[in-house]
Amino acid sequence: MVIKRGVLFWLILGVLLAAGLSGCATAEPQAEAAPVETVTIAPTQLPTDPPPPTDPPLTPTPTGDGFDRRAMLATVVETSVLPLHRQFAGEAESLAQAAAAFEAAPTVETLAELQGQWRTTAEAWAAAEHLGFRFTMTLHTPIKKWPINTSFIEKFITEETDPIDEPFIESIGSTSKGLTAIEYLIFSAPPAETVAALTAEPRRLAYLVALTENLARKARELEAVWLPEGDNQAQAFIEADFSGNDVQGSLNMLVNEMIAALETTTNSRLNYPRKGTYGTPQPEAVESPYAQYSGPLIGANLRGVQQTFNAGLAGYLDFLQSDQSDQPLSATINAQFEQAVRAVEAISPSLQVAVADDPATVEQAYNEVRALLVLFKVDLANQMGVTVTFSDNDGD
Repeated sequence: MVIKRGVLFWLILGVLLAAGLSGCATAEPQAEAAPVETVTIAPTQLPTDPPPPTDPPLTPTPTGDGFDRRAMLATVVETSVLPLHRQFAGEAESLAQAAAAFEAAPTVETLAELQGQWRTTAEAWAAAEHLGFRFTMTLHTPIKKWPINTSFIEKFITEETDPIDEPFIESIGSTSKGLTAIEYLIFSAPPAETVAALTAEPRRLAYLVALTENLARKARELEAVWLPEGDNQAQAFIEADFSGNDVQGSLNMLVNEMIAALETTTNSRLNYPRKGTYGTPQPEAVESPYAQYSGPLIGANLRGVQQTFNAGLAGYLDFLQSDQSDQPLSATINAQFEQAVRAVEAISPSLQVAVADDPATVEQAYNEVRALLVLFKVDLANQMGVTVTFSDNDGD
């Protein structure tokens, strides 16, 4: 019997289907699934969203030399950055209080107290001024910019009609406010004349009080930039532990800010008043022309840089020094700090007078600060592998 190919296909398919159904009928039934237990997860167990990325990303790079740079940066923050900003904020608040006391009872005695507090506040700022990173510079400039524009200040007092208060001061340019503007209003004339001028013109006195209030506010804002309850830049500074030659790393930025501070002292605070552009003394170009307090401010600035250096950088230098038979570079730098401060303190009666009457003493101070600058810009930077981004033709 011949079976056609199509019929054969359907016969085989039928046999296979019958076998499959038979197997299903004889299989053991599956056990009934157990009920699913519902589990409630407490809110604290829920996964949290990852923190938003920072800009630039804070990805620390291992030092490779076995030194804990992050711990060093934390020490710098705790023993220099935070205390210096806290000190300045407190002194600025006291200055505003002294101005209010003078406004309530304008006398030569209350003016003397106000002037004394200005000196203390200005020194506190000089000590902290070298910590001017890119995220703080918008606050540094209105705190102190010199020289100021006295014609603008006089125009605001005598020609403008807007009420003078702290918001008004906030709205004007940095050359018309800050520590140097306060100095101008309380030191530019003898005490009795200053009291008379401030009491004769209510807007002048209002300008002075508003200046101190604005300064206190800026000081608090600057301190808050570093604090955990503020912008917490202290933690970001510690975490940005990149290698020394990375210009975005905290070590590199810190050393360059210290070099910039020493450059400013060498060239702008000492050398330019000493001989100007063409070798002629420029007494009016000193940092504190009205209070004649430039020398103490330079000394405070040097001491502030030294405090930051000894907070951590000195120990790192000692660790990096390969030849332990030589005097540690940290000791050499500290000795030069002392020589520079002594040379500045020897300027008398003031830098403004000495640039014309005692140029040799001013030149000695300039040379000592310049020697300190070279130690930072060359020796320290080379030892730490720091890329120096701040430069001019004087410290190389």
